[in-house]
Amino acid sequence: MRVKRASVVAVLVATSYGALLGFVLPFEGFKDRVNYLNYATYPWLILQRYYHQGVVALWSNEPLWLLINAGLKKCFAPVAVVRVIIFTSAFLTTVALFRVARRKHSHLSVLRLWPWLFLFLIHPQIIGNFIVHIREGLAMAVFLTGWASQRSKIRWVYMGLAPFIHAAFFVVLLIYFTVSFLRVARLSPRGRIFFVLVEGGLVGSSLKYLVHLLQARQAFEYRFHMTKVSGFGFLFWLMILALMYWEHRNFLRQHVFEASSIAFYLTTYFLIEVTARIFEATLPVVLLSGLELTRWRKRVFLILTVLFVFAAYALRISEPRLGFGVQ
Repeated sequence: MRVKRASVVAVLVATSYGALLGFVLPFEGFKDRVNYLNYATYPWLILQRYYHQGVVALWSNEPLWLLINAGLKKCFAPVAVVRVIIFTSAFLTTVALFRVARRKHSHLSVLRLWPWLFLFLIHPQIIGNFIVHIREGLAMAVFLTGWASQRSKIRWVYMGLAPFIHAAFFVVLLIYFTVSFLRVARLSPRGRIFFVLVEGGLVGSSLKYLVHLLQARQAFEYRFHMTKVSGFGFLFWLMILALMYWEHRNFLRQHVFEASSIAFYLTTYFLIEVTARIFEATLPVVLLSGLELTRWRKRVFLILTVLFVFAAYALRISEPRLGFGVQ
């Protein structure tokens, strides 16, 4: 009965969160809305353009994303299509986060668990995927739905579909397969993380040429070179990775993918700007893993995360719609 009640609460919260972002917030004034309206208005035209460029271009440019837009267009107007996608992404992500958190922390009451899930959901790099980077938000929701599933076939189907909604998940799956393969090769968790560090350097230096070779749209959207960054994010995630290293061996064994995702991001932080989007795709599972730290490490993680979210919004306070809006 307690589990059913918690599940009902999760669905109600997910519905409220999705409805707020998808249907209550005004449509205009947010970044990239014109771009997503074009996808919702001309999905078949865009799909045909990639088709005529060749099979490689078709599969490299998120065909499932276009097919979803095409299917929704049969039932809704373009603005409604975008709103439905936002609602669906936020709803599925919230439910998936709750399912994973309850499975890992069944000893905690819902009242003790939800404050931290709320914090994760309002994290600017997560909520931004629902209201600005809408395509990545949907891919993240699909990936997390698979991640939360305890059935291996369903898990792989959903996770395998995510790259065809947003190409960042090709790199996410590369990291996942790397640490999984190295586990079979009996390499230690720390050894696997070190290997991903090297892999990050290789990907960071070659990604520009790879996306041009695959004729992916990112070749024309990013400059793939070092950008001016404050280093604030680098320092924060370096501290989080250090906390994971100081945790007991079982933690790293269970969460080597999450730690590797941070390592990959740190390796490429000063190389190319696009890897920030890749890290955002794995951020929900990284934050969830932090809840499994113990003793002082967990307290430090929670304090740092609260301070990070507060500081991120404080820096955006003077920007339109807290940094999510059009200048």
